[in-house]
Amino acid sequence: TVSSVAIKSFRKNIDFSDTYAEKPIVEEPTIEEPIIEEDSSDWMSLYMDVLDKVINEEDGYSFDEYIREYPTEYGDVFEYCFYDLSDDDIPELLIRFNTASSYNGMSYWKIFSYQKIGDREDIIEIKGDFCEGTASVGGTRTAVEIPVDKNGLIITSFSSGTGLGEVERLTVSNGYMQWEMIGEFDLS
Repeated sequence: TVSSVAIKSFRKNIDFSDTYAEKPIVEEPTIEEPIIEEDSSDWMSLYMDVLDKVINEEDGYSFDEYIREYPTEYGDVFEYCFYDLSDDDIPELLIRFNTASSYNGMSYWKIFSYQKIGDREDIIEIKGDFCEGTASVGGTRTAVEIPVDKNGLIITSFSSGTGLGEVERLTVSNGYMQWEMIGEFDLS
């Protein structure tokens, strides 16, 4: 179990030692080390192997080529965190790739989940994808937040062209992203 979400940001070939903790959306973020219980060793090393493969763009683990061609010029290209989206007391690995403002400035997410069946351990990539950020004029604006109840992620998005938007809860079940509609709104 991870009692705080550890968010780490990095560029290729830099020090991974900075750790930031993301708190529920009603609290101010504070800097702290993640608190990980001793039973994390099984999934932690497997997740770190996957993270390394994503950073090094190994086949089957990298973001789409058209996204990778436009890494952000501001801040960190890759960011990741451990957060339990499947309510099984083992966090998923969430990896975000931040694109350049000259491309679209959006951040694209991948989610990986630890699976243990008998003696077999594996990491699977969760089917589905999502992005966040502010697209160009008339495009989508999307925010990803950790809800106070820590049940999944809250994804809020709307079209700057129409003003129509929606709020959804994202969880993980049986290897797939599960989307629950919370509400719709009209900003026009």
